Amino acid sequence: MAVVIRGAREFEIKLGKLGKNAKKFLRKGTRKAAKLIQTKTKQNLEEREQPPDDSGDLERGVKVKALKRKRGRVGHRVTSTLPKGKQYNMAQEYGWTTKSGRKMPGKRHMRDAGETEEQAALDAVNESLDDAIRSQF
Repeated sequence: MAVVIRGAREFEIKLGKLGKNAKKFLRKGTRKAAKLIQTKTKQNLEEREQPPDDSGDLERGVKVKALKRKRGRVGHRVTSTLPKGKQYNMAQEYGWTTKSGRKMPGKRHMRDAGETEEQAALDAVNESLDDAIRSQF
């Protein structure tokens, strides 16, 4: 799940009053938005039915990372990582096929978090930009 602002050039033009700081404030806003999604994802993982030998690796592995900086793109993403040797995080999210060929549906913890926190994430970006504009004037 990623929080990306495309067309950052148009934002920079519209937010010309902020000058060179426009991307800085956009990055702050997308980080806040991604943190909201990360928190909701962790809540979704904690609320699930847990096996008795649950190590908590899925919850600890939910991270917020900055996107690589490219022209016209500003944002952060929420990723799921696990310790070396464990690879079940993607299977939990998207589903898997058993050895007998039976398809098991995914739990969609990250997608559900993104959908439920979508408006709050957009509000966080807007709030960050509003604060930036007000602080400059």
